[in-house]
Formats: sequence, C-alpha cells, structure tokens
Amino acid sequence: MNQRKFAEAEEVLQRALLIRQKSLRADHPDMAFSLHNLALLRWGQSKLADAEDLFRQALSIREAAFAPTNHDVITTLEDLAVLYDQQGKVAEAKSVRERLEEIRTLPSE
Repeated sequence: MNQRKFAEAEEVLQRALLIRQKSLRADHPDMAFSLHNLALLRWGQSKLADAEDLFRQALSIREAAFAPTNHDVITTLEDLAVLYDQQGKVAEAKSVRERLEEIRTLPSE
C-alpha cells in the first residue's frame, strides 16, 4: 500500500474511532473493533510499538466483554503473537501462543 493510501485509511480509521469515543463507553466492544483495525494499519506502516499498544487495548476490551473462545478475542491474540514475533519478543509470543492453545481446549461459546 502506498503512503497516500495509508494516509487515507488512517484518516478514516481515526474518524471512526473518534465517533465511537464520543458515543460509546471506553469498554464497548465496538471500540475494540476500531482499535484493532487501527492496529492493523499501524502494523502495515511498520509502527510496531503503536500496533502492539492498540492490539493490547483492543484485547483488554474484548476479554472483558467476551468469553475467551470468542472469535474476536482469538483473532486479536493471534495477531499479537505474530507481531511479537516480528518484534523479536520471543517470550511474549510464546506466552500468547500457549494461551491460545489453552483457549482452543475450552468448549466454544
């Protein structure tokens, strides 16, 4: 994706997040959706520390709102594990993957 497309996407995602911040509680699952999407964009821009922070915020909301077996929780954990790998955070990636394995042994929602 070229820089212009990244800038356009960022503008849209930031606007969506701002709208949600004004109309929803900070812990609303839709906030996590916006945070997760913005994290994906930051990741694509190689802003890995920002992406990690946004993924962690989204995960916190999703874990509070949903069961561990929820698709959105699992997706965020999977993305976070791969991001940790890219950052060279081997221990963190391993911890997240172990958690994912535990979740996969649980009955679905």
